[in-house]
Amino acid sequence: GSQSTVDDAIGEGGRRFDPVFVQGTVSDRLDAVLAALSLGTPRFVKIDVDGAEARVLAGMAATLGDTALEQVLIELAPEVDEADRAVVREMQSVGFVAPPPAWEHRKRGNYIFSRESE
Repeated sequence: GSQSTVDDAIGEGGRRFDPVFVQGTVSDRLDAVLAALSLGTPRFVKIDVDGAEARVLAGMAATLGDTALEQVLIELAPEVDEADRAVVREMQSVGFVAPPPAWEHRKRGNYIFSRESE
C-alpha cells in the first residue's frame, strides 16, 4: 500500500513505520462534513485508507446508521489482520454483510458490504 496516514505513521496491519516524506493534509469526519454542507447520506462509500479503517468508521457512525447508505466498499485482509477482522465485526454490528471479494492481492481484497435484508 501507499502507507499514507493521518496523524500517526501506522500502516496496514497496525504496524508503525518511518515515513520517507510528510505532506500536510486536511481531514474531517464524514458525519461532520455531511452535516456542515447540508448533504444527504450517500448511497455508496469507498474506504481505502491503509490501516485507518476503524477511525474512518468511527467518524461516520451516523452515516452507517442511516438506511439510505446501501453499500460500503472497504479494502481489507481479514484472513491475516486482526484490525481488519475488527472492521468486519463492526460492519456486521451495524447491519452490513459482505461476501468474499471477487479479487484478492496478497490476501487483501475489496469487500463490498451491503445491508442485510430485513
